Amino acid sequence: MSLNAVVVVLFTFLLNHLLRRHKTKHVLVLGTLFYAFGFGIYGFADGALLFLLGTFVWTLGEILVSTAVNPMIYELTEPSKRGRASALFPLIRRIAAVISPLAGGWALANFGFTGLWIGCVLVSLIAAILLKNALSSCD
Repeated sequence: MSLNAVVVVLFTFLLNHLLRRHKTKHVLVLGTLFYAFGFGIYGFADGALLFLLGTFVWTLGEILVSTAVNPMIYELTEPSKRGRASALFPLIRRIAAVISPLAGGWALANFGFTGLWIGCVLVSLIAAILLKNALSSCD
């Protein structure tokens, strides 16, 4: 079984319990920061333990983002448009799943392994900043 799956099974309930009193938007931004930190560890990993640590950290981010996205969509959309918004999000994720390997391969070929992961850190940090700014007006 992969480390990602083990972390998801062992930590999803715990993280949701610990963060249940926090605003959904804060959990979403925190999860994005965990992605950035985990990807950053990959950029400088020189052995299996650091790769495992990086995977553990970004998987915590995955748990936070995955469990916060649907409630955030629900909070931000009008009742009559929730179905459309909920259907659009998986489509956007699928498009990202097509584009990401192409962009990652290009980054790896042009900037190397460390450059690829630093790029992922930057994208994650920019996403966290944009999310924080966009969601700050949604109180």
